[in-house]
Amino acid sequence: APPGDEAWRRRLIEAQTVVAERGDRLLGFMTLDADTGWIDFAYVAPEAMGQGVAETLYAVLEGRARAAGLTRLETEASVLAERFFLRRGWVVVLHQQIERNGVRLPNAVMEKPLQKPAVRAA
Repeated sequence: APPGDEAWRRRLIEAQTVVAERGDRLLGFMTLDADTGWIDFAYVAPEAMGQGVAETLYAVLEGRARAAGLTRLETEASVLAERFFLRRGWVVVLHQQIERNGVRLPNAVMEKPLQKPAVRAA
């Protein structure tokens, strides 16, 4: 179950959240801060991994970022998510360890520059 505190809920509410469902089952979700290009959450249920859920969610968010005119996406990716982002053109800026509830977890600060569409002369 997700954390129930107000700060966690606010992170979800303030971001653009894309959700994948099948019937009444949550398959995954990703969030994007459309002002900063920050991808905060990227989750796929274990039983849905390898079925294109993450790819679809990510494609929607990157498309929204480009439509909003963002020039860069950023995130802090878990070890598992790092591989996913690398395959989509992201680069690792820094490997680090963060602490969550007294547990130290490795992750990667990552970014992806977004090319603006070329403007064609008339």
